[in-house]
Amino acid sequence: MATLLDETLIADTLASLPGWKGDSSSLRREVDLSPDQLQELRRQVDVDATAMGHLPTIDGNVIVLTTADAGGVTELDIVMASHISDLVHRLSDSEPGVEADNSDASLAIIRSAQAEDQLDDGAGGEPELPRTNTAMLES
Repeated sequence: MATLLDETLIADTLASLPGWKGDSSSLRREVDLSPDQLQELRRQVDVDATAMGHLPTIDGNVIVLTTADAGGVTELDIVMASHISDLVHRLSDSEPGVEADNSDASLAIIRSAQAEDQLDDGAGGEPELPRTNTAMLES
C-alpha cells in the first residue's frame, strides 16, 4: 500500500511542480491545451496511469490526483503529477498557464568551481578529462 505524505512534504514538492496545487487530500492542476492536445494528454495519461495502477481524474481541463485506497496524497500522486507536467510540456513545447521563475541565480551555475579553475589555469582550451586505465579495459 502507498504511504500517505504529510503536509510539509506535499508543500515542498508542490514548490517544484509548477501549476500544481493541493494539500494532503488531493493534488490538482488546470491545463490550457487545445482540444487535440488535451485529447492526446488524456490518451497518454490513461496508458501510463494504467501501467502504474494509478488513475487520475480528468474533468475538462482539470486534473485531480489522489490515492483513494490510502485516503489522500501519496508518492504515487507525486510521481504522476511530475509525469503529467512532462507530458504537458512535450505536447505544447511549454507549460501553458505556468510561468518559469528564473530569479534564482543558483540555477544558472553550470560548471563546478574545479572546472572553472581548470579553465582559468592559463593553458587555454578545454579542461583535461580524466584518463581511462586502458589496461583494465583490455582485460
